[in-house]
Amino acid sequence: MQKGPNARADIHVTLEDLYLGSKRTLNINRNIYCTQCRGSGAKDGKTKTCPTCKGRGVSMQTINMMGMQMQMQQTCTTCGGKGTTMAAKCPHCKGKRVVNDNKKVTIDVEKGMANGDTIVLEKEAEQVPDLARGDLIFTLKQKSHGTFRRVGDNLFLSTTLTLEEAIFGFKKTVKHLDGHQVVITPQPNQILQHNEWIIVDGEGMPKRNTPSEFGDLHVQVKIKLPTKLSEKQMDIIAQVFPE
Repeated sequence: MQKGPNARADIHVTLEDLYLGSKRTLNINRNIYCTQCRGSGAKDGKTKTCPTCKGRGVSMQTINMMGMQMQMQQTCTTCGGKGTTMAAKCPHCKGKRVVNDNKKVTIDVEKGMANGDTIVLEKEAEQVPDLARGDLIFTLKQKSHGTFRRVGDNLFLSTTLTLEEAIFGFKKTVKHLDGHQVVITPQPNQILQHNEWIIVDGEGMPKRNTPSEFGDLHVQVKIKLPTKLSEKQMDIIAQVFPE
């Protein structure tokens, strides 16, 4: 049997949802086969021989072509090729064969999934008569995050340092997506340059196929230089960097 059309919908998620995983319970409305007539459209499921095609499912049509009359066989338009029609319309679906149905479905957003990923519920789309039911396809749409930017399995953020912090080092913490604190600090004796990156291993997103493994956190440092220095500060810098 030919498959009917798929149904599509977007699910808006946060970066936290994609990091931790989450479940959504949704109500979906769609047409399903009428249970009273079992999708026949006929009262009590009773049918009768099609009066147009006499049960053959096809009818003959006469056409004129170049002055000649020709007969062509076509699917019966009354019964749609079935050879039978309703003896009386089903009072529940009014002969439409389908009725509206409301159903709760659970969507499982797995750890490590990403914006644009899809979740497929097979054979949960709307029922179209005489076609196999299609799939219900949800597409994840991630909302922007105030701290992190995601690229693949890695996370990115930026932090601003003073000149003193860039030269003499610093220790900062950032709250991660599950609430734990990540320590950001340079290597010993490292002097950071403007726009340089610090990479914190294993503090990115979980990898979808292996959620026990994580990408990395990339921190870009922005150095805010003072607009003016006192003579004493200039002397100190000159002593630290004599050349």
